[in-house]
Amino acid sequence: MASYLQDFKMDLYVTFRNELERQLSLRSRIEPLMSVKEVAHALNVSVRTVEDLLTFSDLKTIWVGGQRRFLPDQVRAFLESPKRKSKEYNR
Repeated sequence: MASYLQDFKMDLYVTFRNELERQLSLRSRIEPLMSVKEVAHALNVSVRTVEDLLTFSDLKTIWVGGQRRFLPDQVRAFLESPKRKSKEYNR
C-alpha cells in the first residue's frame, strides 16, 4: 500500500511539474501589450501622431480596462505593411 501511495505522489509531482513548465514557457512567449505612449516612444513620434495613425490607417488596438493597448506583433506588421503610406496620412 505504501508503494502505491509513493507512486501516486510521484506521478502527481511529475504531472504538476510538467504543467508548471508548460505554463512558464507560454508566459515567456507572451509579449506585454503596449500603450499609446509606448508605441509613440518606440516609433519616435508624438502621441498625437499615433492617434492620427489610428484614425487614418489600419493600425488596430484592443481595449483593456478602458485603456487602448497595442499588440506588439500588430505594430510590427503595420510597420512592414506597404499600406502604411496611406493618402490621408502621407502629406
